[in-house]
Amino acid sequence: MSSSQVNLEECRIPLKEIMRATQNFSSHNWVGDGGFGSVYRGQLSERWKNHLVAIKRLDRNSYQGSIEFTKEVNLVSSFNHPNIIQFVGYCDDANEKIIVFKYASNSSLDRHLGDPEKRRILTWEQRLKICLGAARGVKYLHSGVEEHNRIIHRDFKSANILLDDNLEAKICDFGLSLLSPRNQGDTHVRTIKDCCGMMAYHATRFEDTKELYLIDLVRSYYDDHGLIDGLQKLIDPTIRAQIDMSSFEKFNEIAHDCINLDVRKRPTVDRIIKTIAEALNIQSFQLDIESGKKCYMLGAKELSIRWKDDPQLWEWEHAPESRFPEVCILKELYWLSIHGKIASVMLSPNSTYNADACRAASLSKGFNSAAESNAVWQEFLPQDYREIISRRMFFPLSLGSKKRLYLLLSNSHILLHPGNLSFQLDKESGKKCYMLGAKELSITWQHDTQYWEWTHIPESRFPEVCILKQVCWLSIHGRIVAGMLSQNSTYDAYLVFRTTEDSIGLSVPAKTRLSFGGSKMETENVYLQRPHHVQENYVFPHKRKDGWMEIKLGEFDYNEGDNGKVEMAYEEIKLGHWKKGLIVEGIELRPK
Repeated sequence: MSSSQVNLEECRIPLKEIMRATQNFSSHNWVGDGGFGSVYRGQLSERWKNHLVAIKRLDRNSYQGSIEFTKEVNLVSSFNHPNIIQFVGYCDDANEKIIVFKYASNSSLDRHLGDPEKRRILTWEQRLKICLGAARGVKYLHSGVEEHNRIIHRDFKSANILLDDNLEAKICDFGLSLLSPRNQGDTHVRTIKDCCGMMAYHATRFEDTKELYLIDLVRSYYDDHGLIDGLQKLIDPTIRAQIDMSSFEKFNEIAHDCINLDVRKRPTVDRIIKTIAEALNIQSFQLDIESGKKCYMLGAKELSIRWKDDPQLWEWEHAPESRFPEVCILKELYWLSIHGKIASVMLSPNSTYNADACRAASLSKGFNSAAESNAVWQEFLPQDYREIISRRMFFPLSLGSKKRLYLLLSNSHILLHPGNLSFQLDKESGKKCYMLGAKELSITWQHDTQYWEWTHIPESRFPEVCILKQVCWLSIHGRIVAGMLSQNSTYDAYLVFRTTEDSIGLSVPAKTRLSFGGSKMETENVYLQRPHHVQENYVFPHKRKDGWMEIKLGEFDYNEGDNGKVEMAYEEIKLGHWKKGLIVEGIELRPK
């Protein structure tokens, strides 16, 4: 195991600095509790590079004494791996025992999986990358070389897998770890007399060729839920549509092996890494959601790159953001030539394809500064981005890397306080997109429980959606201040909805309306569901990539100097048909 040479005296942080960073360990800075104390969030001063940090304050009544504390500090300060949480410093003033780590802005994996909003935006590909990163971190811990010990974590669970700005896995909490030299018996980092009271499983069986797994805990969950022969029942319904089942079956294969009751049949970490990487590669082949046609991405290893095997010019390594095991990084070159080819028989017939150099970045010394420059990427962000992201619900977004911030906002939405408005940047234009949640809309009789039900469903980005129980007069209105949008743009507005299996009365003609700046756009014969008899001028909804339906309410131009509010409406108030089974998520505005 390669380790970083750290001068611990230089890493000693005065208690005064800790108190300042945590506002005297205030509840406002409290993040959570661990087995041996509490964790607080704080920002250190310039002396410590203004690091945003997680401060682990050990309970004085815990089993850990000074010797064990020193051992843990020595242990975590030696780690040097992208999938292990980074050590920043420690404090042992005034009988305090504090260890400081770099803050992981996206909290822990268990919080993402346990929160419907966070879980919904965690794609299958991202989940595979997190698993792969965690497995690589475990391999690093187990790969003791020379005088270094291999390390057995003993508390490996989703709560101890943190996620950074880029959703890269960071293993944390080594308080129960074992140091296990190759030529000696297992030795504890700390002495623990009784851990039975902790709601976590601490594995006790170790073999050189069979790695450490939380078998009993996982197995009991499967037994309790009747899932021994039905792992597919665990597929998250919010991402089912995006999963390539061949990828899932590959992952399923290794997952079953990991919970095998026969320890001799459990896989090694190397095999786990290989299988998850294969599942990730399979997932990189996809079908376009709208057309159902085949999509491929050729990895760098499949391309013909001039002098790619010359280590003086190119470097091959794994990048956490990549779906492939290796990417090709340009070190220095004056003649750049990249070619790729694919057999046409692999593609969908009668189709026009675009070939994009997606995820290509200039990483040579000459171009790297521009490609990563905050000044460059800030130009792609809206002028009021700081104010917008300051309203984000849940965890704050890091402002450190403008590139990461832009990519995050263009690849997924964020919820803005108090949870009834979502924001995103359009992938193609970089312009602002908003969705008004159902709570932000004016819906006739929306607060009468006889007619409408408010609840959360896993497929929605919002805490609550509005479900129609029964009504004969359907009127949905929304408005937004035009100044929130991107200037010199044409916007479309859409009603975003679903229908239940027992829905009725939605295949009747309605009217949509949009008005802004003195202009008004009205559309007749708008249907939420198709009627039996269809005419050419009828307007129907379309299915979105996220599984919801949308129907256009209108479009408008917003130019510099314009002001006022954009008014949008869907109405069916003439025919008096009883309706039920409509699920309203909101109204989305996005640039054309």
